[in-house]
Amino acid sequence: MTNLPNYQLPNVPQKATRFTLMGQSAAAGFGLSGAESIASSNSAHWRASVTFHIPHREEAHLAWEAFLAQMQGAIGTVDVPAKLKWRARDARGRPISAQPAILSGLGGDLDTLGLLDHGQFAAPEAVHVRLQSDASLRDGIIHVEYPDALGLRPGQLFSIGGNLHQVRHVIGEGAGVEQVHIRPLLRRDWAAGSALEIARPVCRMRLAADEQGAVDLNFARMQNIDVQFIEAVEGSS
Repeated sequence: MTNLPNYQLPNVPQKATRFTLMGQSAAAGFGLSGAESIASSNSAHWRASVTFHIPHREEAHLAWEAFLAQMQGAIGTVDVPAKLKWRARDARGRPISAQPAILSGLGGDLDTLGLLDHGQFAAPEAVHVRLQSDASLRDGIIHVEYPDALGLRPGQLFSIGGNLHQVRHVIGEGAGVEQVHIRPLLRRDWAAGSALEIARPVCRMRLAADEQGAVDLNFARMQNIDVQFIEAVEGSS
């Protein structure tokens, strides 16, 4: 188990991102009839394939090499964004921005808003979906409520505390509460009121191998690098 901080992806363009949930089932062997037996597995984990564009510019190459140096091969972790083709919508049906809200100027509460460059202030993150009740490690069903969202839909991705999940089924329970079946199972305990991120879901991941992300020494105007990541579950070593 390492104590390295969680790093940020460098500011280089991403061409494509694909998340795949692996290990959902396990072969239990063949019966006397010759039929193969497949059983459900609780060890499902995310893998991601991300294509980065590295421009032939000094700052871009150094930023990428610095990222790889910080990650120390497959040791460090990074929050990999799950790019969404269809954006989540708020209670009024408007697409929720995938960018953090920013308040320009000098308005706002200086005790609660963080000072940024150029005299800007980061607005408090809006909570669109939250847990209606406590949820426990390995739960596959959660109960949620919607302060400002139309509701979760089957197939939709969300994250909670850097753990990525996908909605399987949604069952209304009345009074604005829904029962949501998810995959994979929860990675840890969560208290009622914990926020679910639906506009900018991420997955905390590691490089799949030490050699991932290596840049060729050439003079092409743009290099495309396919990088494989694997989910970094809390408690793994």
